[in-house]
Amino acid sequence: MSLNNGGGGAAGATAIKFIDVTSISSVSVTIGALGSLSAVTNSDGGTGGSSSFGSHCTAGGGGGGKRASDTGTAGPAASGGDINIYGGDGGASGGGNSSDEPSGGGHGGSSFWGGGGFVGHNDFSPGIGRVYGSGGGGADATGSSRAGAYGKTGVCVIEEYY
Repeated sequence: MSLNNGGGGAAGATAIKFIDVTSISSVSVTIGALGSLSAVTNSDGGTGGSSSFGSHCTAGGGGGGKRASDTGTAGPAASGGDINIYGGDGGASGGGNSSDEPSGGGHGGSSFWGGGGFVGHNDFSPGIGRVYGSGGGGADATGSSRAGAYGKTGVCVIEEYY
């Protein structure tokens, strides 16, 4: 069977850490870039980059939405945090093949911050990730053969407390 609906992209992971910064003068912060958007229809959305707060903690970037795969992307891990939260998995597609079209792609995975992109269906493009770190929706690859959507960028939130 040739699948024509794609699973959703996973959300990025989350690392939460309490750090005593009294002896730290500077820290390099990396914000994960969003996955690449393919200019080619009938393709998967790109995987997002990892976010990190120096060498203290790292959160893996989420996967792009799929074009023609029944499974969604598995959520990545975080490391170094006091609390490490996997990114939400992308949703499985409803299936479909070249002679039948019962449903669309899978939803994008939810991040710590909220929900992922909506599904593509009947030649409508899937939605990009909605909030920081969320995954892109999976595509419906019949007719105009849409590409899977990309997820949102990462984020680093720093709070000071006394």
